[in-house]
Amino acid sequence: LPLSSSSTQLWKLERIYEISRFESFNIDGTYIRHETDGDIVIGSEFTSLPLKDSQWRVISGLADSSYISLESVNKPGYYLRHKDGKLQLSLNDGTTLMKADATWKLKAGLADSTKISLESYNIAGNYIRHYNGVLHISAISTTLEKKDATFIQIKQ
Repeated sequence: LPLSSSSTQLWKLERIYEISRFESFNIDGTYIRHETDGDIVIGSEFTSLPLKDSQWRVISGLADSSYISLESVNKPGYYLRHKDGKLQLSLNDGTTLMKADATWKLKAGLADSTKISLESYNIAGNYIRHYNGVLHISAISTTLEKKDATFIQIKQ
């Protein structure tokens, strides 16, 4: 962003994170969201659930700054992570495992290269995908799995 200056100050406005929502590629109107119990699901925007449950701060990766991590907007300090193959919302406890589980590689969409897919940082070849409304990480091979692992990033 441009610099502003005056005779007494010089400042630069810089955005340190962006807020995004992630819409399912193959189920219109459903977004990656967290539930109150910490489960990560895809949910419709036409429910009574708060919009902020589907909003994420996209920040530098906790384990590697060349990747990303997704922090909940309405639960600061809680991140989208995988554990035992399932996605959940977890408080950053500062451990190496937590940081690695909550770090993702933003890649061109597996079903549509103009969209995005999120590959696990510490389990290469495993991607976030939805199955029966719940989000998991898994290896992807079929056409349906590729669609389930592709999302539309909506920057806000």
